Amino acid sequence: METIKEFIDSLKERFSNPFLFSFLVSFLICNWEVTLTLLFRDIDQIQALGYETYYALIKSKVNFLSGLVFPILGALFYTFGFPFLRSGIQLFNSWLFKRTDKKNLEILEGSYIEINKYLTLRDDYTSKLKKLEEIINQEGVTFQKLIDEEKKNIELSKKVEEYETFRKQSNDLSILNGKWKNTFSSEKGMNGSEIAIIEDGKYYILERNYKNHVFDIENFYYDAASQKIFFVKMPKGLKAENMETSYLLIDNLKIYPDGSMQGHENYVLDIKYTKIDE
Repeated sequence: METIKEFIDSLKERFSNPFLFSFLVSFLICNWEVTLTLLFRDIDQIQALGYETYYALIKSKVNFLSGLVFPILGALFYTFGFPFLRSGIQLFNSWLFKRTDKKNLEILEGSYIEINKYLTLRDDYTSKLKKLEEIINQEGVTFQKLIDEEKKNIELSKKVEEYETFRKQSNDLSILNGKWKNTFSSEKGMNGSEIAIIEDGKYYILERNYKNHVFDIENFYYDAASQKIFFVKMPKGLKAENMETSYLLIDNLKIYPDGSMQGHENYVLDIKYTKIDE
């Protein structure tokens, strides 16, 4: 294994030699017919051209000049002559750019500008350009801060809107509007029912097709998340500060999927409001 590794390393070292590599490239170019035939044709196609083997093809096409002289000349030119050619091209470009800059300055100013003055103006321009970039970057940071503040304001506005919606919903008495059958019972045997009509905070008891305004609904609160309702039934015409707490009827209810409301009144009565379709 070490022998094979040493052989591969030796090949890598040889092919990394610029002269050997350029010789190989030159050989392939000088003998392009052989190169293309070996790459794109199989042995049957080569035999159809009149060559029995690959060796016969190479022997027929490669001679002393194309196989050795021209590749060596190409390798020598690429290895030793091309760097000079590349340097000459760079020198020509530098000379051309310098001459072009000089002519541009003469045309723009009407006369030749000293190179020192030109360099001073160029440095001043570069300095101002850097300051302009700094200002733009600072403004970019400030603009980003404004965007962040605007996002915060939008989020705050959304929260305010959500709270306002929640507040309106939690105080919306219209959820109670309608005709209800109020069924109540207690452990002490206080059982019964009544037909109630609730309209915008007023609680009527229907007696012989007559609506008797008995209660006003106060301190209403509706929690949409838990579907719970809390309110106080205040006897009509009375104020809370002018009456005893025992006269207040406090309903703590939960809304169920069938539309009914069930819970407790004054934590004594079990009550159930069932909607009556009219």
